[in-house]
Amino acid sequence: MAYDIHDLLREYQRRQKENGAYVKFFNQSDTRTLYPKHWEFFDAGKTHRQRLFRAANRVGKTTAAGCELVYHLTGEYPEQWKGKTFDGASSWWVCGKSSETIRQILQPLLLGEIGNFGTGLVPKDKLDAESLTDAKKAATGISTFRVMHKSGGWSQVEFKAYEQGRQAFEGTARSIWMDEESNSDVYAECLLRTMTGDNILLLTFTPLKGASEVVMNFSKDGSFEDGSIGNGKYVVTCTWDDVPHLDDAAKAELLASIPPYQRDARSKGIPALGAGAIYPIPEEELFVDPF
Repeated sequence: MAYDIHDLLREYQRRQKENGAYVKFFNQSDTRTLYPKHWEFFDAGKTHRQRLFRAANRVGKTTAAGCELVYHLTGEYPEQWKGKTFDGASSWWVCGKSSETIRQILQPLLLGEIGNFGTGLVPKDKLDAESLTDAKKAATGISTFRVMHKSGGWSQVEFKAYEQGRQAFEGTARSIWMDEESNSDVYAECLLRTMTGDNILLLTFTPLKGASEVVMNFSKDGSFEDGSIGNGKYVVTCTWDDVPHLDDAAKAELLASIPPYQRDARSKGIPALGAGAIYPIPEEELFVDPF
C-alpha cells in the first residue's frame, strides 16, 4: 500500500504532539532533554523513599519530576533508567500551592490544555479520556485522571492543593509528588501516606521560605549538603550553572530582575532569608568579621 508523503508527515506530527514525554525526553542526544542533575535525582529513587530536588528557578525541576511521574504511571522507562520502578499500576497525589497554580502549571504540563488533552507529558494513547470529563471549560480544573500501565491496570492521579489544609491530605497509602514547598503540617501528612506499601515522596521546589521546617528536615547537621542524608532521604541541588539552556546573557538578565536577598535561592537553590525578610540586601552584607 502506497502512502502519500503528506499523510506520513501529518502522522509524524501527530505522534510528536501526542507523545510528549516519549518524544522529548527519551532522546538523550537532544540538548533540550534532561540533564545530569535530573538523572541523579532519578537514580537516587532506587534506594531512597524521599527525594528533594532543591533547585534554582528555570532549571526544569517540575518538568523532570513530571517525566518521572509519567514513567511510573505507564511503567515504560527509558533504557538508561536506574531509579525506582513500579511493576504495576500505582496511585498518586500531585500537589501544588493552590487550585489555580495546579490548573495553570501542573495540569497543562501533564495533560495539555483543556480542549487539547493528550498533548502534555502523558501520551494520549495511555490517557483515559473518560476520566477527564470534569473539565468543561478553561476555568475548570481536573481533579483526577487515569493512565494505562503496561501491566494492564489503571494508574490513578489526584490533584491536591496546599490551600486545602492539612486535613485534606489524610487518607490511604499512595505515592506523592509535591511541587513547590508546603508548610510542615501538609508535608508530614504526605509523608505518612507513603510510609506503607511500595510508595515514594518527591519534592521539587526553590527554597524561598528560607530555613523552614521542611527545608531543615532535609539538612544534615544544619548544613545544606547534597546526597544521601539518612533516614531514606536524598537531596539534589541544581543551579543555573548546571543547565546548559541558560546562557550567561540569560542568567545576567534574570539575576538583575531578582531582589538581592532572593538571588541565592533563585539562582543556586540555596535557602533565602525567607518571606519575612525586611531589608532587600544579601544576608552576607549583614555580618562583619569578629573584632
